[in-house]
Amino acid sequence: FGDVNMTIILYLLLSFVNKDFNWIINKWESKEYIIMSLYALFLSFYFEVHALYTGRWTYSSAMPLFPNTNIGLMPVIQLLILFPVTFVISKLILNKFIKASI
Repeated sequence: FGDVNMTIILYLLLSFVNKDFNWIINKWESKEYIIMSLYALFLSFYFEVHALYTGRWTYSSAMPLFPNTNIGLMPVIQLLILFPVTFVISKLILNKFIKASI
């Protein structure tokens, strides 16, 4: 549920930046990828630090850590991959439906 909400907020943020709610079906510029990456880094760091500080979870010794931090590397990588993949799959599905309706 949390990842879905973060993805919706990112979509709305990119809609605002592009001044186009249908930005996802157009050719993407580097700014989309930069915003996705910065957003993913910010959210993953925020939620990991908050969860570690409040004791919501801990890492096993097998968890690789982000360099020079106590933040798990895998949750950061997860969001860095999750957002672009979600939007690419959505773009492919939307473009397929657009072509089918023509």
